[in-house]
Amino acid sequence: MTTPSTWLEALVKTYVGDALAADFYLEIATSLPTEVADVVRAVLSETGHSQFVVAEVQAAVTASQKQRHRLALWSRRLLGEAITQAQYVLADHDELVDLVMTSGEGLTQMTEFFDRLQRTHMSRMQELGLA
Repeated sequence: MTTPSTWLEALVKTYVGDALAADFYLEIATSLPTEVADVVRAVLSETGHSQFVVAEVQAAVTASQKQRHRLALWSRRLLGEAITQAQYVLADHDELVDLVMTSGEGLTQMTEFFDRLQRTHMSRMQELGLA
């Protein structure tokens, strides 16, 4: 995984990394028993620290187009790394693939899974001012 070289990159990486991991777990939670899924959702709903990151990044990118462009590229790189990691995890754990692909639609469902991860990432980037 890529190491951030600035404070803002570290903030974006933490925000994006936490969010993408949460998205991944929430996708899997939809296939778990209700009691377990509820616990997963409750744990992942704690996002109070993210408002600090949003405010810091928004202020920085409003003040500097250069920062905005750098951090936008950085966030895309992080998304690529996260998707690659998710693919590795799924490739190593057939039981997770079974959870993600509960409807039995095969590759189409897997493609939709990764499309949803990308859409939620884009929505976060808009919130940060990076889209």
